[in-house]
Amino acid sequence: MSIKRHFPLNIVRISPSLSNKNFFCHPYRKKKREVEFLYTLKEGMFMNTTNVAQLLNVSKSTVQRWVKQLDLQMKRNELGHYSFSENDVALLTQVHEQLQAGKNLQEISIMSKKRRNGIVKKEEKDHRTIELLKRIDELELRINRKADDVVSYQLLQHRQEMEELQKQITSLNERMSALEATASTLQNFPQRPQDTLLLLDQEIPQKKLKRKSFFTMLFG
Repeated sequence: MSIKRHFPLNIVRISPSLSNKNFFCHPYRKKKREVEFLYTLKEGMFMNTTNVAQLLNVSKSTVQRWVKQLDLQMKRNELGHYSFSENDVALLTQVHEQLQAGKNLQEISIMSKKRRNGIVKKEEKDHRTIELLKRIDELELRINRKADDVVSYQLLQHRQEMEELQKQITSLNERMSALEATASTLQNFPQRPQDTLLLLDQEIPQKKLKRKSFFTMLFG
């Protein structure tokens, strides 16, 4: 797409660097003091604020003020400076023309495909942002569910461990009660005399059995 405009010859100033780097300029005389320029940007090339200001014969701050006050969606480079495409230059040319006609900046109405595209792109960007936020919410919900599952599993595991410990404690208490009962029984058992205990350690001699005769057994 090309930009085709009429400018008075005495206000048009094109620097050599402007025509050599960013776009092709083909002037031809149409009237006595009027010249028509056909500007065609090279593919993939953009103009900076200085180039646009030179093209429109205004200051750089004026171009920047137009962009900000009219809320124009312009591309920026990696340094944060404006990069104007062919459509952007056409849009600013419309602004310049209406200002030259005596309108105030607040009264300027811009009908441009670029502006509509900017709105569409903004809507698409908002839609993508909403989708991204939705996916983030879903991921957070899944993470929270996983965290709840992990906590529930840990609580169940801790509960089982506590029940096992409780069983062990109960078993130990039962054994201790049994031992205490045995000790109490031993304390209440009557003690034997010391000599009796000593006799248990000594060997008791067997009594010699007297032999009885057969007659003694019969008549005795």
